[in-house]
Amino acid sequence: MNGRALLRDVALAEFGMPMRAFRYVMGGFRAAQPAGAVSYDDRGNTPLLLGAVAILAVPELAVLDLLLWHAPTMRIASDAVHVYGIVWALGLAHAFRTLPHLLGPREVTFRTLFFRTLTVSRDAIVSAEVVATDRRQARRGMRFGIGFRDRAVRVRLRSPAPVRTWLGGSQTVDTFLAAADDPERFARALAA
Repeated sequence: MNGRALLRDVALAEFGMPMRAFRYVMGGFRAAQPAGAVSYDDRGNTPLLLGAVAILAVPELAVLDLLLWHAPTMRIASDAVHVYGIVWALGLAHAFRTLPHLLGPREVTFRTLFFRTLTVSRDAIVSAEVVATDRRQARRGMRFGIGFRDRAVRVRLRSPAPVRTWLGGSQTVDTFLAAADDPERFARALAA
């Protein structure tokens, strides 16, 4: 990856987050997930928590504005950081809602929001089993989804497949972990 591609991808993410936040506020939290969606957002709690962070940042911003009334530069910097955080929290909440794993009739897409994506045909999946994980094990190797608890689905592929990342890095995997709200059901659906 060259510097120009990296700058392009970062600029797209920075431009995309406000657009996601806007769509989320304008009704995206009520939108139905796509067909075949398998969520990894703690049964909808993660977007709610991110929304709460955004809402609670507003009174904090007001309190800091009152405390920093005598330092306009610090107040403006604080406001900018708060607004940036609010936009990212709402944008991430929208991404959790609209970018789940997708089980299609012919292919499966594994995602970690917009950061990492792997699309493979159903025939490429050799096995899918629920495994016990701890934090250290979940950090090793490739994983898709967020919200690992103590169980994840280990997926094995027939041959290595390329993973797309939002920063354009390339990596191939043949075994990885995938998070899901209901790992047993997800593993059965992948094995079918």
